[in-house]
Amino acid sequence: MQFDRYLFVYRLVMSVICFFFIVFNFTDFLAAYREDYGKIRLQLPGRLKGFNFALVKRLTNAKNRGALLTVCFITGVITSIGEFFCTGQIYITTILSMIHNNYGSRGRALLFLFLYSIGFIVPFLLITVLLHKGAEFFDVSDFIRRHTPLIKAFNIVLFAGILIFVWLF
Repeated sequence: MQFDRYLFVYRLVMSVICFFFIVFNFTDFLAAYREDYGKIRLQLPGRLKGFNFALVKRLTNAKNRGALLTVCFITGVITSIGEFFCTGQIYITTILSMIHNNYGSRGRALLFLFLYSIGFIVPFLLITVLLHKGAEFFDVSDFIRRHTPLIKAFNIVLFAGILIFVWLF
C-alpha cells in the first residue's frame, strides 16, 4: 500500500517534469521553425555558451592526431559540465525512471545509461572532429542552427516517451 502511494507521487512528479519540458520544447520548436532564435527558452545563457564554444575551438587546435582522442575526451568532460543545465533535464528524468524501475537488472539499467550517455557524447565528438578537420566554426554552428527544430522535435518525442513509460511500466 505504501509503495503504491510512492509510485503515484513519483508518476505525478515525473508527469509535471515531462509536461514542462514538452511544452517548453514545443514553444522552442515553433520559435526555431520560424527562425526566431531569440525566443528559444531552453538553452544555455549566452556567456556560458560562448565559453563552451571557445573552449571547443581552442582544444581542437591540437596538431598531434594521436592526442585527438584525449582532446575529445577532455573537451567532452569540460563541455558537459557547462552543458549540464541543458542536458540535465533529460538526465534527471532518465535517472529517476531507472530508480523507479529498480526491479530489473542493474546491469541492464547501467547499459541503458551507458548507451544514453554515449548518445550525448557522440554529437560533441563529431563537432570536435569536424572542427579539427578544418570545418569552419560558423559552418558547424550554422548546421546546428538549421537543425534546431529537429532537435526540439526529438526532445518532445523523448519526453512524451518517458511520460508514457512512467505510467505504463
